[in-house]
Amino acid sequence: MARMLPDRLPLKLPEHLVKVWRQLKAIDDDELICRISFQVGNADYPDFLVIYRNRAAFLLAVSSADTEDVERYFQGDLLEDRGEPPVGLKQAHSLDAFTRLVLEELGAGADIPLQHWVLFPKASDDSVGRLAQSWQGAPYLFLGKQACRSEALLHHLKSADDRELDQQVLNLIVGRFAPEAAIPAHWVTRAERLADKAVPQQMDFLLDYDQEAAMKRDLELSSEAFKAASSGHVRLVTGTAGCGKTLILLFRARLSASLDTSQRVLVLMHNKPLRADLANRARELGMSGNIEWRTFYSWLRSMMHFETIDPATRNDYLDQALKDAKLEGQFTREFLLEEFEWISDNALENPTLDWYLQSERTGRKRALQATQRHGVYRLYLNYRKMLDEDKRVDWPVVPRLFLKKLREGEITGNTYHTIYIDEAQFFAPIWFECVRQSLHPDCGRLFMAADPTQGFLRSGQSWVQVLGGDMRGRSQRLTRPYRNTRPIMALAKRFYMSRVGSEEDEVNLPDQAYIDSMPAGEEPQLIQAGSRSVQNVLIEQLKQLFESGLNPGNVLLIDASGFGELHERAHLEAHFKGRIVSASDATDRTQMRITTINACTGIESPIVVVIGLDRLFEQEGALSLDDTDREELIRKNTKKVFVAITRAAQKLVVIYKNAHTRACLLAEPVADSALPSRFGPPLADLAVEADGREG
Repeated sequence: MARMLPDRLPLKLPEHLVKVWRQLKAIDDDELICRISFQVGNADYPDFLVIYRNRAAFLLAVSSADTEDVERYFQGDLLEDRGEPPVGLKQAHSLDAFTRLVLEELGAGADIPLQHWVLFPKASDDSVGRLAQSWQGAPYLFLGKQACRSEALLHHLKSADDRELDQQVLNLIVGRFAPEAAIPAHWVTRAERLADKAVPQQMDFLLDYDQEAAMKRDLELSSEAFKAASSGHVRLVTGTAGCGKTLILLFRARLSASLDTSQRVLVLMHNKPLRADLANRARELGMSGNIEWRTFYSWLRSMMHFETIDPATRNDYLDQALKDAKLEGQFTREFLLEEFEWISDNALENPTLDWYLQSERTGRKRALQATQRHGVYRLYLNYRKMLDEDKRVDWPVVPRLFLKKLREGEITGNTYHTIYIDEAQFFAPIWFECVRQSLHPDCGRLFMAADPTQGFLRSGQSWVQVLGGDMRGRSQRLTRPYRNTRPIMALAKRFYMSRVGSEEDEVNLPDQAYIDSMPAGEEPQLIQAGSRSVQNVLIEQLKQLFESGLNPGNVLLIDASGFGELHERAHLEAHFKGRIVSASDATDRTQMRITTINACTGIESPIVVVIGLDRLFEQEGALSLDDTDREELIRKNTKKVFVAITRAAQKLVVIYKNAHTRACLLAEPVADSALPSRFGPPLADLAVEADGREG
């Protein structure tokens, strides 16, 4: 069968276009890709672009005229109708106008075998044949009702597929016909460029078929069609790192907002660097002003005021709760912090003891007996009570506070026609409940991009609890990563597979055959600092990069130490003043971005430098961890490091101190003498960035 874009018939499509769409789809040849134009109301765009065998291109204009309309033209009726153009002229204009656009791009003297068809699916072949004869010499193929049937269309396609187009020209035609699927060349971080500089480079790169299908599926071509569609639409795109999930979400948001500027659209993500990156790209694309770009917590802050406690104060409250309950030896602060957060994230209503006792505690590895759950719940209530009495709030309770205020009418939440969530694997169930409450009740839609393989902050598929578990027919999985070179992806997959045995959630990793087909590139550089400090080696490496003429904007520094990006930025500013910026504040592509490992998901860079992994791996050896906690920490750290590695498109540099770090990355055995101290730093004492919970 022919492959259609979009792959499902849009609602409210005019009858004559529906007839042609169905006949094209029915063509029994999977080498045929048919696009319908999303340039609604633009008379310079034909209705369909058909690419056959990836070498021949056909522009199709479709007339709504029926047999009587065509016959009236021959009777001269239309000629007296105050300048009304004769049948077929409007359609022919779109073919000519689009072809001129392409020829202008190619330059003087260009000529391409771009074929023009005018289809009349409601008019008899005899009438259309007479019309064609009256236009003798015109470079169009006129097709009547019978000739518009799938078998006849395939015959005409095969008859003309010898008019082969150069691949670069074909890409240009597709990029101009479907600009919503064209990727600006400077966005492509992997070192791939077309060789022929005569073809304009801004449209060299396109979404592949699966990406474009995911971007366009269930989008309607008019505001009337959008309103006619049923509410509750949920779409999910999953896939491995670098497969284009964020790009699909961004392009879909742009397209849907442009098709109906009256829509209110919200794009949510979990961290500031990703928000900054998406907002910058949106500006470059000239996207509609009816789209909001927010981190989850900044979105909540836009509707209600709240101030959260800092980590040190939070730890004091936890210690006091343990002391008051005389349970100091039974639970660690780290365990309670994560367990309290799990309770707040997963209890959509007020968490009761019965709910907690019966909960499966999805995503929590440590098993708890009933008596232990009683103790934890008592501590949880005491902790919450102390905060309430002091009128303080910690991050996990903010979504519950929002829902409470919304129910009680203290605040008026915003309502959106469409909400997009990028990196949805980091959203807790209660976050999804906040989102669900903000969708338009009649025509609200939700679109998510996610990869549970990268979900180190929360259970990877937490949307299931709120939105339902059966996503059949509503989800699409992308399997081809385009960002990385072969050595970078090979390292990422080998590292991941060596440390994570089984997973509850979906694992998205490319198979070895695909990795072998990826572009060659530099082997990742693992640089041991030895007797020098990591900071000094880092400065040396950055100087080498910048002195070579490299644009600092092509470098992303990821700090995994847990001290926060401000610590490292202050150290580097003395050497690279004006060339470094927090990834959360980046507004252009001229400065090196710096971020933490917790906040690097969703962004990418040609060159990535990673520091601080020694401290991350040291935590796994802490004597305070039992086997269950250690296994869970290794799983989380593995996902974090996998994310950091796969941010790099062309070059990866890791600077480290301990031989154990290298052994972990390369899945190699290491001598006992190289193992880090078993007294690793306690997790809850680290001033780790708040996992994207910024206002």
